[in-house]
Amino acid sequence: MRSALVPRTLAAQDPEEPASNTLVSPIAGGWSLLVNLGPETLVTAIADAIEPRPGALFVFDPIPQSFHSYRPASPSLATITSIDGGRAFWLFVDPIDLDGDFSVWEQPAELRALTVTLRPGFNLAPWTGADGVAISEAVDGFPVRRAYFWDVGDQRFRTRDPALPGLISDDFRLEYGFALWLDLDGADNVEWQQN
Repeated sequence: MRSALVPRTLAAQDPEEPASNTLVSPIAGGWSLLVNLGPETLVTAIADAIEPRPGALFVFDPIPQSFHSYRPASPSLATITSIDGGRAFWLFVDPIDLDGDFSVWEQPAELRALTVTLRPGFNLAPWTGADGVAISEAVDGFPVRRAYFWDVGDQRFRTRDPALPGLISDDFRLEYGFALWLDLDGADNVEWQQN
């Protein structure tokens, strides 16, 4: 994984200022999977903070297993108005608008070591724990069938599936600010404490 294409936390530039961090997340032409790690934020504010302006934002609701969306070109059709802190979401930028380049989204890196409720089926979840933790270790003991990380640079998923051979199943390492698709087996919710 190319280090320039994963979320990075930047420390405050002025040593006189209190420890306040900023998360810088890469955005590619096509799809980017991001996490809101600040307070609840209006989707219009997120869309306005990204250049070029995205074509759509999508959040996933794990209870009905369906998406809600906001499209700046059609705001009256929006099924979401804000994105909660600690919520992962998809963002689409027309590849023509970036012409093979990358953009970034900068936000406060406020939420850490969250407890995330995972529901049976698919979950779009943030990672707010330590950097460098293998996905197998992070979900150890949970009935996770598959874990997916979106590689924004290659526009493809990296997949951890214990049922697949090691050459196909990728035990990728997590960084603060990653967003993940997790497919949870069973019928019960799981509380995922991230350290």
